[in-house]
Amino acid sequence: MSEKTEGPREVEFVVTEAPYYRVYAANGTISSITPRGDIKVDFLVEAAQRPGRVRHAYDPETQQLGPELEDPEGSPRPYLFERRVECGVVLSPREAYLLGNWLKGAAALFGYHDEEKVSDGDSTAGP
Repeated sequence: MSEKTEGPREVEFVVTEAPYYRVYAANGTISSITPRGDIKVDFLVEAAQRPGRVRHAYDPETQQLGPELEDPEGSPRPYLFERRVECGVVLSPREAYLLGNWLKGAAALFGYHDEEKVSDGDSTAGP
């Protein structure tokens, strides 16, 4: 018969942050399944794109900046939207499932538990 080994009945994990740790803002996601069967989620911020440059009138006598000037060709600046991917995370299916359940529970605390409050059209998530 094998003897039972006595060992610690509990373990403790110390949670630390890597030197490059930071918090990212996200208002959208793009997700996919990797060839190995993991789930990849890219977190992004969707916003109006800033203009590359703008021209203003300037009065050298008063040293005051005047109103923004139109494009020399007279065409209005296009209103573009940008989806800037901030970071990506690869999760095992088990971790994705557990995280999904936790996120649903956290969202329910703020009233997001009814299907009619959540529209698939608002998400950029994949399959």
